[in-house]
Amino acid sequence: MHVRAMAPADAPVVARIQRDAWRAAYAGIVPADYLAAMDLVALTRTWAARITHDMPALIGYVACDTRHRVIGYVVAGPHRDPAGDDAAEIRAIYVAPDRHGEGVGRSLMQAAAVGLRAAGFGAVRLWVFVDNTPARAFYETLGGTAGQRHTFKLGGALLEEIDYRWPKLARLCV
Repeated sequence: MHVRAMAPADAPVVARIQRDAWRAAYAGIVPADYLAAMDLVALTRTWAARITHDMPALIGYVACDTRHRVIGYVVAGPHRDPAGDDAAEIRAIYVAPDRHGEGVGRSLMQAAAVGLRAAGFGAVRLWVFVDNTPARAFYETLGGTAGQRHTFKLGGALLEEIDYRWPKLARLCV
């Protein structure tokens, strides 16, 4: 496996990974009709625009298998709700459901940490659904600590997220 910068040509596979990962990880958390309605064409258009227009302000990496197929991705950048510190935010990290347990997520988190550190950030945070216990356990194995919670509406349901924090970004770079 290797990690490289995300490119516009990655939009279709990134969209597919997002849809498939959401459907696998968020079943029973996000309303089923919302997950079923995730449109691959629309997601691909959204990702093509993000990669083309947002990447100067964000960093994006994809993990590829030995046959150069994209099997996961991460996008990070300035925290959307800065709290007066130098924290960045992991805005999305997803791995193809059939590739869990292979170290893909860890490699993507490390790549994001290195890229964020090079961009001048000293800390990083991310949001995860409170009920997503496998993801929360993963972030805790990487040294993340749970922080504040917030509730928002998605697909007609009230969902709760919790943020995970790494106050010393360098610890994720190893």
